[in-house]
Amino acid sequence: MRYSKILSKVMKTAKMFYYNNQITHSNNNIEATWNIITSETERNNIKYDKVNIYNTDKEYNKSVNAEGFNKYFLTIAESISWKITGNNKQIINHTKCSLSYLSQTFNLPFTNTVFHNTSTGEIGKIIHSFPWKNSCGYDEISMKILKISAPFISSPLCRVINTSLNLGVFPTRLKYSIITPLHKKGDKNNVTNYRPLSLLTSFSKIFEKVIYNSLIKHFTANNIFTNSQYGFRKKSWTDKAAYTLINDIC
Repeated sequence: MRYSKILSKVMKTAKMFYYNNQITHSNNNIEATWNIITSETERNNIKYDKVNIYNTDKEYNKSVNAEGFNKYFLTIAESISWKITGNNKQIINHTKCSLSYLSQTFNLPFTNTVFHNTSTGEIGKIIHSFPWKNSCGYDEISMKILKISAPFISSPLCRVINTSLNLGVFPTRLKYSIITPLHKKGDKNNVTNYRPLSLLTSFSKIFEKVIYNSLIKHFTANNIFTNSQYGFRKKSWTDKAAYTLINDIC
C-alpha cells in the first residue's frame, strides 16, 4: 500500500513536469493548455464517421454535406454529455451537492423578473449600437439594412417586441438560423474537423438585446449578481477573473 502511494505521487509529479514543459516550450500557451485538457478528458476519443465532401466525380455534393454535418452537429453535444455522466458518476454527485449548496445559501426567494415594455428610443439605440454588417440570416435582411431603415421600423418593431414580452412567446421564425460548417484544421473530409457557425436573423438580435437589458436591470437592482460574475457585464470582463485568481493565489 505504501509503495502504491509513492508510485502514484511519482506519476503525478512526472505528469506535472511533462505538462509544464509542454506549455513552456509551446509557441501558443493557450492552445497547448487546451490540448492537455482535451487529452485528459478524453474528448478526442469520441469517434464519428467520416463524411465524404466530394463524390466520385470530384463535384461538390450538397446533399451528402448537409446530411453528414447535420448528423454530427446534432449528436456531438449528446455524445459529450453521455461520456461525462456515463464514465464519471462523481460529477453527478458534485452537481447534486452544488444544487444543495445553492438552495441552502439562497433560501430567500428573489423578486420575480418583470419584463417592462421597451420604447422606440431604446430600439433605436440598440440598432445604432450594432456594427455595419452585410451578413444576414435566412431572411436576407442584413444589419446594414436595418440601420438605414431604423427611423421607419423602430415603432412597429417596438410594438411587436412588447407584444412578444407580454405574451411570453418568441416568434418562431426568428428561431431559424443558417448553419455554416467552418473548417478548423486537419482532413477536410472528416466532419469532426468542422465547427458550426450560426447566422441568426438581424431582428432576433434586437429581441435578444431588449431582453438582455431588462435582465441586467433586474439583476442589478436586486443585487443578484455575485462578485465572481465577470462575463457579460459592463465594465467587467473575463481578464479580471484571471487577474483576481492569480492575485488571490499570490
